Amino acid sequence: KEIADICKRTERVPNLIITTKQFSKWDESLRVICNENDVEIFMVDKLEAKDAEYLDEMILYEDATVDSVMITTHGWLYIIPEDICGRYKIFNGHPGDIVKHPELKGINPQEKAVELGLSSTGSVVHRTIAEVDEGQVLVRVPCKIKGLDLHHVYNRLRETSLEAWVEFFDKLEEFV
Repeated sequence: KEIADICKRTERVPNLIITTKQFSKWDESLRVICNENDVEIFMVDKLEAKDAEYLDEMILYEDATVDSVMITTHGWLYIIPEDICGRYKIFNGHPGDIVKHPELKGINPQEKAVELGLSSTGSVVHRTIAEVDEGQVLVRVPCKIKGLDLHHVYNRLRETSLEAWVEFFDKLEEFV
């Protein structure tokens, strides 16, 4: 859903989606966007996703070169190996304000924020390196969550994540 919403807000569509999630389980709006725009889709398993040569075969098609490829990750949940991070411009969105609250790095930052009783958090887009949520933060969208239950925190961070991606794409030339 996040990719579909980014496409709608930025009027940008990916050339390729590499995923471990079955196409039939995708949000319907993303399936429509992919079908209407001939987006290439590759299903991979976790081990294939960590193989730089395998990724090169998928990514480097037609006139693409390593320098011309930009990769964004959405719900990937795997550490990308250093040789792949060093080869491509890779950016990740994270629904936790890891600038103000580094303890929100890693999985389930929404739940961590509620469990810690934080009054604020937010979402970031950062460069991807071969460590969990350690790359340079490029865009940060903070928000208040004081008094919100977990369901509302998830919804609020989904909104700030989308805002962060839109700002990232608006300023893309600064980052690549």
